[in-house]
Amino acid sequence: NDQGNVTQALETLNAYLKRNPTEPYTILGAGMFYEKMGNKKEAMDYYKRAEENFKRLYEEDHNSAHEINRYFAIMLIEGPKRIKALYEAERDRLASDEERRKVNDALVMSILETPREQFFK
Repeated sequence: NDQGNVTQALETLNAYLKRNPTEPYTILGAGMFYEKMGNKKEAMDYYKRAEENFKRLYEEDHNSAHEINRYFAIMLIEGPKRIKALYEAERDRLASDEERRKVNDALVMSILETPREQFFK
């Protein structure tokens, strides 16, 4: 049944997060799970944790994927406006060459242009 599946999914998620409490991809997924279940307040807490941990990862290894996923977390918290400004300010620093910049542009545009509800289907 659906309730049993939800309970099991939550148990699995919580067990993983206990072992990996700063892993932002899972934290972000947990937030999305809670939002899909209708618990927006809990979701926001997870999005904020994910945003902080994406930022930490990016500062450690400068992999632009972490920063772009941080934008996604920010979009889920605040909406798209802030991301646009952040990306415009960081665009050149995030890409080592024009090809990477084009990939980043496409990723950021897909985040900005996808209606929020599409992420929760």
